[in-house]
Amino acid sequence: MQVQTERGLILVEAEYSSAEEARIAGYSYAFHSEKLRKDIYSKCTDSKGLCHTFALIVEGEMDKETTWIVKFQNMETGKTGEDKFTARNRGEAVYSFKECYRHAVYKILDVINTGKL
Repeated sequence: MQVQTERGLILVEAEYSSAEEARIAGYSYAFHSEKLRKDIYSKCTDSKGLCHTFALIVEGEMDKETTWIVKFQNMETGKTGEDKFTARNRGEAVYSFKECYRHAVYKILDVINTGKL
């Protein structure tokens, strides 16, 4: 099905109840859609990396705030690090990371829910 997000129209080929299920199926985190209020995962469908298919995480989002660990790499220096954020879901944690680390170019390597406040 085609779904309109704030980043444009995407082709959603799968829905998963957790991020872990999406990762097992070969998808990786793409972005959090505020419009859909869901995390969007993508998977490359060609050898050049130009075409992607998308999956939605439809259940399993946290209602309460927990601590998320964001692992990242500074693209200018190559140094890696991690920081903790309190958020209700992965999308909010990534948003908080981008707000705090907006003064350089960073690549997010992983986002982990600790399950603790």
